[in-house]
Amino acid sequence: MATDANPAQALTVGEALLEALCARAFDRVEGILAPDMRMRTLLPSGHHDYAGAGEATAAFTDWFGGADDFEVVQAGANEVAEARLHLSYRFRLRRPRAVHTEVVEQHAFCKVLDGRIVTIDLVCSGFRPAPENAGVVQ
Repeated sequence: MATDANPAQALTVGEALLEALCARAFDRVEGILAPDMRMRTLLPSGHHDYAGAGEATAAFTDWFGGADDFEVVQAGANEVAEARLHLSYRFRLRRPRAVHTEVVEQHAFCKVLDGRIVTIDLVCSGFRPAPENAGVVQ
């Protein structure tokens, strides 16, 4: 029987996902997600559903994997309630087909069970032209 993670464990799992995304270590991303997890996203192109760790990881890889000049502007994790997390991150990057450097921000609400993420509900700003004065936090 699956059990909710304690708050400290859930936060550790969320921080591990953030670290993997920021490093673009997509094999680590997939290992943090439960094999039968689901991810629902609201993107500028509409609502999308992803079934399983492989599909969700493929989405992250598609969004961030091929980017040049990838920089983390902001990233953070905090607990919302028992085994529920809020993850947020903003990246500054240049995608292969993009004319300019872009900024993208995503907010994700995740549920953790048995040490893995089982659901992600994510909203995305879209890839927007980066303001010239956008600072980068290391």
